[in-house]
Amino acid sequence: VMRSHAGQSESKMLSCLQQPNITPILGVSIKPRMLVIAMEYQAGGSLKDRLVKPFPWEPAVQIIRALCDGLAFAHRNRVIHGNLRPSNVLFSAEGIPKIADFGLEEHYISGGSKMNWYGIPGEPRSRKGDIFALGVIFHEMLTGERPEWKSGQLVIKRELIRSLPRTQIDIMTKMLSYDATMRYESVEEIIAALDEI
Repeated sequence: VMRSHAGQSESKMLSCLQQPNITPILGVSIKPRMLVIAMEYQAGGSLKDRLVKPFPWEPAVQIIRALCDGLAFAHRNRVIHGNLRPSNVLFSAEGIPKIADFGLEEHYISGGSKMNWYGIPGEPRSRKGDIFALGVIFHEMLTGERPEWKSGQLVIKRELIRSLPRTQIDIMTKMLSYDATMRYESVEEIIAALDEI
């Protein structure tokens, strides 16, 4: 339930489409000051709940690869997420990762920090913005921490270099470029890079 109609067009579009890594939309209801979106319940909880410790690299890559499939499908159908974060990556009872909450506005716990760690201030919602958010999630999964930048460059910590293959670090670094022109052009490019690992 939202006070604005953000997410209306995305939800209506996705209610007509099915993809294994996108939470199915069961219905959309629009009222004068409210948008109600009914989604399929995902019994496996959220990725946010699972980020209590870093993931081993193989399971992290499998989850990111599945999320890439969902995002690529959405982007091909002209749907931008615009607010991707661990709280809207859900898991089915069978452990299948599914993206939820397409197009919805940023939501924060009242009284909490309103810093958006999953986007660059001033950058509009876009495919490349979704790629950046996915890169932040990838970094959090592998390190247990949010990424840091120094002079616009991603800081790669020594423990990450010791624990991950160089190709995986390169993929994550490109996803997390502060300069959008240096990021992947599409999620399909990330899929191709991950499939080479």
